[in-house]
Amino acid sequence: LYMVELNLSGFDLSAVTEPRIATIGNLSFLQYLSLSNCGLSGTIPTAFNRLTALNSFDISRNRLESPLPDFNSFSNLWMLNISYNKFNSTLQPDLFINRTMFGQLDISNNNFSG
Repeated sequence: LYMVELNLSGFDLSAVTEPRIATIGNLSFLQYLSLSNCGLSGTIPTAFNRLTALNSFDISRNRLESPLPDFNSFSNLWMLNISYNKFNSTLQPDLFINRTMFGQLDISNNNFSG
């Protein structure tokens, strides 16, 4: 399936199981993904690591928890919004080490340390 944009913001996905959400990781051409305010909980599916074409990723305003994926695999990522979640891990210096530029990065309203 060739899809470049998926915006499910505001849709109640709280009853959708993690394996179903993880199928989004099969959309290898996806450049824009917004799952903001969808009632998601748990962790970000590891299958999302396959979304290497992403340049915009918004999972803000959910109840997602640590660990964070390795954002270095997203070489095209320009906008990342993970604000208003329950991430509480230590921010490692190498989390964004290969990121030369973010147009927008919002990690506010979590419980990060470090």
